[in-house]
Amino acid sequence: MKLQFRSLLLGLLFTFGSASFGFAAWQQPPEQFTNTGQGSNQDVASDANGHALAVFIESPSGPVQASYYTNGAWGTPQTLGTGQVDKSLVAMDATGTGLAIWNEIVSKTVQTAFFNGTTWVTPTPNPLDSLTTGSLNGDAISMNGLGQGAALWIDSFTGNVRSSFFSSGSWTTPVTIDSGGTALVSPSISYSANGTAVAAWLSFSMVNLVTVSNFDGVSWQAPIILGPALTF
Repeated sequence: MKLQFRSLLLGLLFTFGSASFGFAAWQQPPEQFTNTGQGSNQDVASDANGHALAVFIESPSGPVQASYYTNGAWGTPQTLGTGQVDKSLVAMDATGTGLAIWNEIVSKTVQTAFFNGTTWVTPTPNPLDSLTTGSLNGDAISMNGLGQGAALWIDSFTGNVRSSFFSSGSWTTPVTIDSGGTALVSPSISYSANGTAVAAWLSFSMVNLVTVSNFDGVSWQAPIILGPALTF
């Protein structure tokens, strides 16, 4: 039996090569994007054809830079925003389009840019929401595979959760999903091709609670608490 097993193993090796034939490997060495040699808050996304987008904040606090991967190479980073920036995120879908979102610290605004499959259409700051009384406490972005997107963010001063949808090159007027004033951190959103969406964030009310809301294609439903995450 041992002899038969060894013969089978040798036959497989001769047929397929070495034992590493089934493992994928990174095809390119690491590349450095940053101009100063320092970056932070990086994020990446890809489409259905092997193209990709990368965003990051040039250290120490901005601006936002973005690079497009196509034909086996990364393009020269393009500046998307100016000023002090916090948290850059990117989403891309099967159509090859993409959306970037980031927080501008000084102006207390949510900024966005749209990638049309070739270039960034709005490379200069494009305020999605101005929060004149507070600061931002995280945001999230998602695309649904049809060139449409959804964004979610939290005003850390009021604790309100806000959202907007992207279609045909523009954003809808932001709406407040939760005005309870308890939203804390960690917003997340997922947008489906049928026009529905689900959002989640962490709320504070004696304990940290995972809170969710569903978008039925017309409006956001009342937030629901799923359960405690951490206690104090």
